[in-house]
Amino acid sequence: MSTPHDEQHEALLAEIAAGERSAEEPASAALLSRCAECRAALTALREAAEHVERAGERTREALAESRAIEDAPGLERVTPTLARLADEPRGPRPPRLRLLTLLALVAAGLLLVIGPLAAYRLWTRAEAPAPPLMLGDDDLRLIEPVGEVRDFKRFAWEYSGEASGFDLRIYDDAADPAAAPVLTVRWNETSWVPTPDVRATLPERIRWEVQAIDAFGVGQESRPASAQRSSR
Repeated sequence: MSTPHDEQHEALLAEIAAGERSAEEPASAALLSRCAECRAALTALREAAEHVERAGERTREALAESRAIEDAPGLERVTPTLARLADEPRGPRPPRLRLLTLLALVAAGLLLVIGPLAAYRLWTRAEAPAPPLMLGDDDLRLIEPVGEVRDFKRFAWEYSGEASGFDLRIYDDAADPAAAPVLTVRWNETSWVPTPDVRATLPERIRWEVQAIDAFGVGQESRPASAQRSSR
């Protein structure tokens, strides 16, 4: 069973975190130098405070964009509670309770005023996802190897649109057209260089094709080409 943290430490730590006392003061510095638990707790509290401040800035920006709306959804539920808390007698509270209450009020205000989804995004610093790359009727052109070549040292193609990747499939051109490819490569760029070991496994005559892939992993436009190693 762990030993409870010293209450005097808690009180001094709360004052430092709340800005009522400087961490550079002799008493504060001495406490932080000898108590690892206080140092860790102060770091966590400062990170939480910075997080709340950043969330507040983003909240103000979001509300500024919605000035045309007279009432924010849920505001009628938050206002009475905040008014009651403002009117309560300002008696002394335990330092830890004071800090926890502040953080709880901020979180509750975010949830009720701007909605659960928006609050989640603010607290997690989530950014709006980029729109998915959808492929249209763009041109896909195979460059090399085409026709008779010395070796299959490089596979290259051009695509005028946007894609999240490409499927390169290589077939044995002398095999049944319905046969499976001898090699399939998922690649993000418009050229691919096989290693010497891979080149050695490729047939003398190949049929290869490239298919553009959209953001959902679905194959879109494709183009085929044929090539063979030169006998000279």
